[in-house]
Amino acid sequence: MSGCSSRTRTWKSLSRSWRAGGSVKSYATPSVSGSGPAIHLVARRILATTLARGSTAYFVANSDLSTFLEDLALIRPTDLTVVPRVCEMLFQSYQSRLDQRATRAELRETDYAEVLAHFRDEVLGGRIVRILCGSAALAPELVAFHESCLEVPFHNGYGTTETGFLMLDHRVQRPPVVDYKLVDVPELGYFTTDSPHARGELLVKNKLITSENYQRTDLTAEVFDEEGFYRTGDIMAEIEPDNLV
Repeated sequence: MSGCSSRTRTWKSLSRSWRAGGSVKSYATPSVSGSGPAIHLVARRILATTLARGSTAYFVANSDLSTFLEDLALIRPTDLTVVPRVCEMLFQSYQSRLDQRATRAELRETDYAEVLAHFRDEVLGGRIVRILCGSAALAPELVAFHESCLEVPFHNGYGTTETGFLMLDHRVQRPPVVDYKLVDVPELGYFTTDSPHARGELLVKNKLITSENYQRTDLTAEVFDEEGFYRTGDIMAEIEPDNLV
């Protein structure tokens, strides 16, 4: 998710989001969720759905993430939602441990396997069955690292504070998305007639969308077009229907 909103506007989105209900699933192990800052929409929704399915949610001890790795080892999460900064932190810690071994001898395949196993079973607790990253695109090498380390699929989510959840792994989610379209952005050189794929700003309609900016009709008029689509401000390419990158 991305974006920052006024307290009133965020409250409206949260109210609809929680009433609509999240994905209440049952896992083979008890769900122990860890997520981003509680002030963020996606973290609040994760908290709500975690509690709704009778599971446990944890928060880091220090907001600067100085104890994040220690916290993970203690709580042993089964469901983890992160942002790129956290993924980079985990990868850097992995590289540091490899570098320590490299000072003693040339790295072997067993070294890589042992360090990955250490992170999966010790640092991350050995119980993760799902990991999702949001807020920004993640470098392919970081995705590959997390999948090889955790041995579970790595998911990428996209949405905004004003719209809620929109896409998972570049696939438009219906529901809550009702409709979407791309519009030309000529000043940046993006057009829906581009080849091989249409490109432009993503506009959406969905069931969770914020209806207005509180007492700011001028701003509301700016972010919604004449058909009621919300302007996300993000450029996308349509690979195929409902598949956007």
